[in-house]
Amino acid sequence: MERGLARCLPSIERMLRSVVLICLIFLPATRCLYGEDAWESCGILEGGRMLALAINPQNPEIIYAGTELHGVFKSTDSGASWFPANNGISRMNVDSFAINPENPEIVYALARPNGVFKSVDGGTNWSPVNSGLPNPYGAYIVQALAINPQNPEMLYVATYWGVFRTMDGGVSWSEMNGGLAGIRIQFLAINPQTPETLYAGAVAATSWERRFNKVPGPPVLNALR
Repeated sequence: MERGLARCLPSIERMLRSVVLICLIFLPATRCLYGEDAWESCGILEGGRMLALAINPQNPEIIYAGTELHGVFKSTDSGASWFPANNGISRMNVDSFAINPENPEIVYALARPNGVFKSVDGGTNWSPVNSGLPNPYGAYIVQALAINPQNPEMLYVATYWGVFRTMDGGVSWSEMNGGLAGIRIQFLAINPQTPETLYAGAVAATSWERRFNKVPGPPVLNALR
């Protein structure tokens, strides 16, 4: 019997971890203070299920929360209270943010299926910035955002049709898909020290690395195994 129980323990442990994970997803916003081993509530959003969080890099008391079907909520007191920051982006699923590190009043949000939105006043007003992004089905199927920390006018967006880049803060987008033809990109990560290197995660569970040369010439694309 003891042997049988021992064999079951790993399965039980995995199940409990799954339960804990599910519970955490549906809890109100929480935070853990440095040096402490417990989480405390930092306010409840009235905008439905939370999908994303982002912190102002120059003022960490300012937090943005993306929600399901209720757009963006904002806190200016480290999460003690929240208010809608939804003008132009309400009733949308917002599940990703990118904040300009030099001017954090400029915020980008990914709102599926409506594309990329931009705010230049800290989330008070939002406008779509989708020129050049594909929408063959009348919807922008966008998955992730990444911003160049050394040149915040340059952003990348992952779509079902590869990776697109803007050099002008979202005014226009162009595809950067050499070697990615027909691959649905789900995730993006940019190297903060050498932002010419961008990582993309595909639906087929293959990751790709793209190094954009600093000097004129074709970019190099490597598949990572």
